[in-house]
Amino acid sequence: SKPIRLLAGNPMLLTIMALLAREEELPRERAKFYEKAIEVLCHHWDANRNLELPEDHYLGADDKKGLLRRVATRMQAGEGGLKGNFIQEDNLEQEIQAFLIDEQWQPNPADAKKAARRMIRQLHERNYILCLRGPHLYGFVHRTFLEYLTAAEYVRRFDKQPQQMTIDE
Repeated sequence: SKPIRLLAGNPMLLTIMALLAREEELPRERAKFYEKAIEVLCHHWDANRNLELPEDHYLGADDKKGLLRRVATRMQAGEGGLKGNFIQEDNLEQEIQAFLIDEQWQPNPADAKKAARRMIRQLHERNYILCLRGPHLYGFVHRTFLEYLTAAEYVRRFDKQPQQMTIDE
């Protein structure tokens, strides 16, 4: 489809398209493509390369997407606002730590802090979805991932029962 073909100009997105196309038909809608692209980066990337997963392997693709939605929403609410695609490393660590505690993955704050540090390294060094934007400053490797994940979080809040967000919000 034309909307997906336009994305092929980006080498990273083209690589993801090639990986997806080997196993299934490419989605025709951008939102569906970004969802699949994030799954490739967060989960399939390690699995398909037969890499040994780190200690925090218990976070599956859906869990990582939930975490990334939370991080993206925090970035958009940050000092850069809608134009921002960055978060200070300390704030990123706090957000991941809060996610791990809130979702009951790691109820002990000290263990959650260690796991958050490992998760930052994994998302940056192995999954390549986060990149360094400066000293101790992270952002999504592609701005559209930030926008997609933020929008997906708002949809989740609106659709969730009980509803956490109204149409006006």
